[in-house]
Amino acid sequence: MKFPGTGQISDVENLHMYIFGGREKVSLEQLSKELKWECSFKRWPFVPPSCKWLIEQGYITEVGNYVFPIKSKEDSLAVSGFKFSFYHHPITNTIPNGSVTLSNVAQAIKGNNYRNVTPQIRAASKQYKSGTITKNDYQQVKADNLDLVTFQGIFKNRAISGLIKPSGFYPIDLDDLEDVHAEQARILSIQDDYFITALVFVSPGGDGLKWILWLSDNGHTYIENYLALREYISAKYNFVIGTGQHDISRACYLCHDPNIFLNPIFQ
Repeated sequence: MKFPGTGQISDVENLHMYIFGGREKVSLEQLSKELKWECSFKRWPFVPPSCKWLIEQGYITEVGNYVFPIKSKEDSLAVSGFKFSFYHHPITNTIPNGSVTLSNVAQAIKGNNYRNVTPQIRAASKQYKSGTITKNDYQQVKADNLDLVTFQGIFKNRAISGLIKPSGFYPIDLDDLEDVHAEQARILSIQDDYFITALVFVSPGGDGLKWILWLSDNGHTYIENYLALREYISAKYNFVIGTGQHDISRACYLCHDPNIFLNPIFQ
């Protein structure tokens, strides 16, 4: 494996050790500085390549403001490039109004986009739970007033047959929680080898969480991965997850949450 300059290194694993030094990720700014240091001054046994060259050759991947090691060029697609479909309300609109990223959605949820409508939804939720209105009435309030996304991928229309490109994101619903903030903290404490917590926000009703996971492509279908994730998370972390969320085209409502969590690697 020959690099620009005068040096050579034997394999990708060693390359990653030289670049990352055991770190799981490095900020793009920091790595750029390190790559510019003189070989005799730091650990480089060769003339340092540029970040751009390493990314182009498929040895590292750039995700937001960070870079990560990758083992093969098949894994080199940057996670930050994964998009999914967005739909303006009402829910009867099944044709996407565009494609967005997690960062776009986080900004909308945290900002003013749904600041006014969310209290109306939560008031309707309380009315439903008190028996003042029916479940259908409550569902209709959400359907008429909240925008939606299909985190699972980009669609030409919101149906299984309309899928254009999957995103690798898996939305998980945690409902009827006694303390959403405590449960969110518990989620954020998880460091798992099989999935990445990408996004967490309070659901429209105010007593649940939307937990968006990212899973690298492993050759299995969305349903196979979803069912495996649900069983794995329930068993290992003792979360109660709904049983009806199998459809890759299932939409998720957006609402206001000033404390939404967005994993920095997806910024």
